[in-house]
Amino acid sequence: MQEKDEVFLTDYANTNVIDRNSNSGISVLVEKKTDYYKMKGGLIPCFFFFIKIDTSFYLIPCF
Repeated sequence: MQEKDEVFLTDYANTNVIDRNSNSGISVLVEKKTDYYKMKGGLIPCFFFFIKIDTSFYLIPCF
């Protein structure tokens, strides 16, 4: 399941998408940021998760 989620994020990272597994009123949008963060001597892309509940959006940065 974990590998499937990672592939899903990688394949659809360039556009905002609605989580296919979402069957409730909460939508999960994934957006790939152009920012890169230095970690362990290398550069990695950073993903931000936008959680939409009703009309409010919550930004959850990755670490």
